[in-house]
Amino acid sequence: MDSIMLNSSSATALNVAANTHQEPYSHHNKSDRPESSRGRGRSSIRGRGRGLGRSTSGRGRGPPPSHNPSPQWTIGWVPVPNTGPSLHQSGPRQWTSPQWPSPQTQQWVNSQAAPWTAPPCPYPSVQTPRPKTASNFAGILGAAPTPSQVNSETAYQPTDIEQALYTMSLNPPDNNWYMDTGATSHMTNGAGNLSSYSKNQSFNRITVGNGFQIPILDSGHTTLPPPYPPLQLKYVLHSPSLIKNLLSVRQLTTDNNISIEFDPFGFLVKDYQTRIPILRCDSTGPLYPLSSSAAFTTSVSTFAALSQDRWHHRLGHPGPSILSSLKNNKFIHCGSSSSLKFCQSCVLGKQVKQPFVSSLNITFMPFDIIHSDLWTSPVLSNGGHHYYILFLDDFSNLLWTYPLTHKSQVFPIFKQCSIHLKTQFERDIKCFQCDNGTEYANTNFNNYCIQNGMTFRFSCPHTSPQNGKAERKIRSINNIIRTLLAHSSVPPSFWHHALQMATYIHNILPNKTKSYSTPTSILYQSQPTYQHLRVFGCLCFPLTPSSTIHKLENRSSPCVFLGYPSNHRGYKCYNLSSRKIVISRHVVFNEDVFPFSSQPQTPQTYQFLSSDPHPFF
Repeated sequence: MDSIMLNSSSATALNVAANTHQEPYSHHNKSDRPESSRGRGRSSIRGRGRGLGRSTSGRGRGPPPSHNPSPQWTIGWVPVPNTGPSLHQSGPRQWTSPQWPSPQTQQWVNSQAAPWTAPPCPYPSVQTPRPKTASNFAGILGAAPTPSQVNSETAYQPTDIEQALYTMSLNPPDNNWYMDTGATSHMTNGAGNLSSYSKNQSFNRITVGNGFQIPILDSGHTTLPPPYPPLQLKYVLHSPSLIKNLLSVRQLTTDNNISIEFDPFGFLVKDYQTRIPILRCDSTGPLYPLSSSAAFTTSVSTFAALSQDRWHHRLGHPGPSILSSLKNNKFIHCGSSSSLKFCQSCVLGKQVKQPFVSSLNITFMPFDIIHSDLWTSPVLSNGGHHYYILFLDDFSNLLWTYPLTHKSQVFPIFKQCSIHLKTQFERDIKCFQCDNGTEYANTNFNNYCIQNGMTFRFSCPHTSPQNGKAERKIRSINNIIRTLLAHSSVPPSFWHHALQMATYIHNILPNKTKSYSTPTSILYQSQPTYQHLRVFGCLCFPLTPSSTIHKLENRSSPCVFLGYPSNHRGYKCYNLSSRKIVISRHVVFNEDVFPFSSQPQTPQTYQFLSSDPHPFF
């Protein structure tokens, strides 16, 4: 039989009231009934009657026997008068012998010279000396139980404490909770103290210090009601025989991660991690009750400050991973909440842009989607350009760029590009993707798209990643422009020449997104050539036409190579002396010399080509 042990400090909480009911003599057990006047046999008094046996009074009814039967006792050592089936009874009430035969009790019964005239008082009214045995040196419950007393209910010796406990059971039950350092589980005498109730098959007995066992009906869980902090009481055993509700100190501190400090005036409950006082209860009696008139108790909101959300607020609103790390390393103690609640302060103070997923758009034909964007330069070019616009084919990744003087030129340049594509490739633009700038979102663009059956797609305001391909291509082109100008020491005002050179190089370079195929080969179905390429900004000598010079003049003049003209099959050279552009096919290059690097001038910076906004703006 499984049992739960209680030490002597739990004795006052137990209701061990004995059962005062006495079973009458049973006529089925001859050894248990006295000789009756109804019997079959002879006696000194003559008479005839019906009976079942012989007796001293002869056959028939006769006077009651002259001997006194032994008194009978209950578990609580409360003598109960004999209520046997005898019909004639005279003299004082008789009592039966104790139900547990033992040498000590038999000697004590035999020592009574005369029967009692009235049952003794059921509670100790005078100071009765205890027998001088070894139990005098034990606690209030007597000596520790022997194994036979624990294992056998008929073998243990009763003590006077049971009579005292029976007296206590006459009082109404106490609804307060009492701290008990010797109890292994919480215990209650009423199922109303539990919020959840379930059958308990693990334990069916509570064993106290003297070996007495109390049955357990069920178990459950509950939480301390206000004004107490919401401390969890788990696995509370329900036993109606108890007269006090016991709180196991060990289980209470383990389940709630608290510490309890006892002193002569009461006890103090603290949070184990923060050492913050949670509850203070004063005590003036011999026990430590969880009194309702506590000196102070923390509010529910104060106790909830140990939740995960409150730690989130205390620590400056860190992320869930930081809180989990502190909790796992036992630096902080959080509640049982699995996730943080919505924190509006984090949204107001730390909100960032939502991540973008990779585009899943797939085009199967050229010009199904044309991406476009406009870039503004903080440096005015030599040709008077402030902007450039690009058009990118999604299918082939081929790029077209146009330097602009004003934003109002965006729509005419777009119409020019659209007509060029239709004429050269006999295909219309199906979808046009751009940002939400006013250079695109206007009536002219809208009417043109409606007339030509084009789909016009805008990105959300201030959400340039939705036009990510065009934005990323501007960054790539600007990187090439910045590199060309830095390597050749060409002034930034020549950025529009570097733009044309960068676009030309981009269209003939293999692209990783297209399986290292060049945009030119995809769209034109022919491989480009690279033998005519020269280093941008190097020293070059274009041939001067003979019709413009006499026979003794130099046949050439030093120039700077600035790229390839779009409408000529030749080279574009910049004459340093005349500051004019010369287009020629007959050019000699010195790709190790850069004329602009030898001219005295202030150091050139190319920060205006950075992807970040220029400080000027």
